[in-house]
Amino acid sequence: MRRFVVPLIAVIVVVSMILGGCAAPAPAPTTPTTPTEPTRKPTAVPQPEPAPAPEEEIGTIQMGVITPLSGIAAPWGIPHLRGFELAFEIINERGGVVVDGKRYYFEAVGYDNKYSEAETVAVANKLIFDDQIDYVSVLIQVAPIRDLCREEGVLMINLSWTYEAINPDYPLMFHYLQMAQQTQAVLTTWIVENTDVERSVGFGPDIHVGYMGQEIDKRAAEYYGIEKVETFYFDPTATEFSSDLTKVLELNPDYIALNGTPATQVALIIKQARELGYKGLIGNEGDGAAGLPAMADVAGAENMEGYIAWGPTGLEETEYWTPAMQDWKDRYLEKYGEYEPTSIDWSMGAFSLADGIQHANSLDPADIAAALRAPDFEGTNLYGTYSYGGEELWGVACQVLAPIAFYQWKEDGKAHNVAFSTPEEYMPIAVDMGMAGIYK
Repeated sequence: MRRFVVPLIAVIVVVSMILGGCAAPAPAPTTPTTPTEPTRKPTAVPQPEPAPAPEEEIGTIQMGVITPLSGIAAPWGIPHLRGFELAFEIINERGGVVVDGKRYYFEAVGYDNKYSEAETVAVANKLIFDDQIDYVSVLIQVAPIRDLCREEGVLMINLSWTYEAINPDYPLMFHYLQMAQQTQAVLTTWIVENTDVERSVGFGPDIHVGYMGQEIDKRAAEYYGIEKVETFYFDPTATEFSSDLTKVLELNPDYIALNGTPATQVALIIKQARELGYKGLIGNEGDGAAGLPAMADVAGAENMEGYIAWGPTGLEETEYWTPAMQDWKDRYLEKYGEYEPTSIDWSMGAFSLADGIQHANSLDPADIAAALRAPDFEGTNLYGTYSYGGEELWGVACQVLAPIAFYQWKEDGKAHNVAFSTPEEYMPIAVDMGMAGIYK
């Protein structure tokens, strides 16, 4: 059958051609119309999934806080540690610091030295060698560990007021509040300009901070021609002072200098001195003003009248109290259940570390120290702006420069600002008084 297929197809083709030729003529052409494209939704082109943003690299910076958290000096040490804790909390909320593109947050690590030199050495060794911490803040007892910290390259941002607190041979050692040499210059100048004091007696704790405080008071008194008759030292753990105060009052002083004495003991001394009949001026170049209301509860408001002491430039209920300080107080109360006014002062070292790191863009202690000492350095803390200087006194720029204020308890039961001095005003006076070189 395959041989008949082609002829048959040919016949069919021929027949079709004949019939096609006889068909009716094609109709006239019509005007073509433009075809309408059907409306379609554009087909979504699959897009690649965006790459997830790289996670930010985060680090932690620890600062050791060596301070007395137990014992007689705990009223200093506890707000010292808490000041760092809360300040770091605030700094962390602001984003911490960024060094070479990496963000760091801060943590305060407390070490209780029990106000003991031996314990200070022990915890410093743990901090440096076991915990590998490169930054430390020491309250008072700097001397036992400053050589160790220098040898190991540890940055010290301290609160000490001792002979050993500042020294040009220790370039990594800083003091983040005004030193007694400057506060004394302001206090004694105020006494000379506003009172009739001619004779003074020193009364301080039998420890190094007491010795230095009384020596500074003596230099300032001599500068202005005030006779400092004698100095008495008492047991730093004492709560009863009547026996020693009787000897003080026998010398008939116009002024009793309590330099180096913690506020808790100051209040007891004021109370007992007034009970013994003393009516003259009592003052303290250091600790005291921030806790005046609490001291008045112990000493009695009427006994406190006239007492004068250095205090923060932002003491509550004075013209220097700011919204930032009120926020600090509110947060402190919420976090710890009680408010310790000195915590504002104690916090300043935390801000110094963060500001120094940010200015240096480095975590190296030597770089941070250089940044803090730089002429163009300016940091910010709860008091406002600050810088480091003091080379004319210490031979090295390693001490904070900020205004100094003194407050006096008045008969209305409140602390009033009676003296305010800027670094430009008090530094030349301190140098003229011979305060330069009071260090070891």
